[in-house]
Amino acid sequence: KNIQRGDNKPTKIPFMPDGKPAKSNDSATWNTIKTVIGAADNFSGIGFVFSEIDPYSGIDFDNCRIPETGDIALWAKSWIAKLNSYSEVSPSQCGIKVWVKAKIPDKNGKGKKVELKEFQSIPGKIPGIELYDRDRYFTVTGLRFNGLSENVEERQSVIDELYAAFFADSGNGNSSKTRDKSSRLSVIERARKYIDRISGG
Repeated sequence: KNIQRGDNKPTKIPFMPDGKPAKSNDSATWNTIKTVIGAADNFSGIGFVFSEIDPYSGIDFDNCRIPETGDIALWAKSWIAKLNSYSEVSPSQCGIKVWVKAKIPDKNGKGKKVELKEFQSIPGKIPGIELYDRDRYFTVTGLRFNGLSENVEERQSVIDELYAAFFADSGNGNSSKTRDKSSRLSVIERARKYIDRISGG
């Protein structure tokens, strides 16, 4: 459900089909996709929880998409194309979420988040990347990003590369850190190599 926080900003809170709060780190509060879909009409949408016992990771390319045109910022588009796995437009319409079969290289960390203030973004929003393989809830929109695989693909080598490029020096556990522009030069160069292979959204 979409809930208003204390600062009056909406936030997405997971609930069980019976209306009780769910937790991303408590499997007793999760349900099967069949049960969840059956109760979906009572909620804002459905979601997926990443856990240690499944083979999946989720990547959230945040604030990289212009809702009015569907255009994706090149820094994100290159990585989305390289991952080439099941991808969706986020509920805000401003981001792209990608599901892959892979695990975060840092086994001590539940997830990573980094802001990319120096990269192209939509006006008024700071772009960023989030990477999780457990204890995290991703909303599911069903708005598939076209031109990519319809399946969740095995992409461990790409996740390793993404992690090294953006998260390797950001510490363990959940973290939020703004990266400096000089550390991103090699990433930008790699991105340019993939631009010609990118299909539209």
